[in-house]
Amino acid sequence: MTIAQTTRIYPDESNPGVEVEVTLTNTGSSSMPNVCYGRGNDPDQGKQFGGSYSTNNKILYKPGHGSNPAKFAAVEAKSSTYAQIGGVMLTDDSRARAGYGRWDMSDTCRLWDEADAQTVGVTSRGDYQNHLMWKIGTLAAGASTRLKYYIFAKTSLRLSP
Repeated sequence: MTIAQTTRIYPDESNPGVEVEVTLTNTGSSSMPNVCYGRGNDPDQGKQFGGSYSTNNKILYKPGHGSNPAKFAAVEAKSSTYAQIGGVMLTDDSRARAGYGRWDMSDTCRLWDEADAQTVGVTSRGDYQNHLMWKIGTLAAGASTRLKYYIFAKTSLRLSP
């Protein structure tokens, strides 16, 4: 399998972020079953301002859940020290789930299942990783699939130099 990634930066000072597009290609001669892909980050937004590593983490959307009949998956992390510092990871891909928790992403399919079980709107505080996981399924020989996700930072905190 090959993985190609393209990143575009959004330099907006009030809502900076990145768009990441990933292409997974099965370069083998046979189908690959149970393909999953995941990306995670460790927010720690408040630490550099004298706060803690702890964040308040919340699943904002899961595909087809509640008021989200569309396909969005999103997780938010806010500094537990400075509530005005936060970030969001999101995608509009119905194959994805957003979650937070464990650092080990070696079994992304299992993380997808765990994130699917997490409750939308419930905040959990801790030094967690936030992640997006995709359950692709079978990828035929020579076939490719594209994933796109976004990470945005949000802050109203202004510090003097």
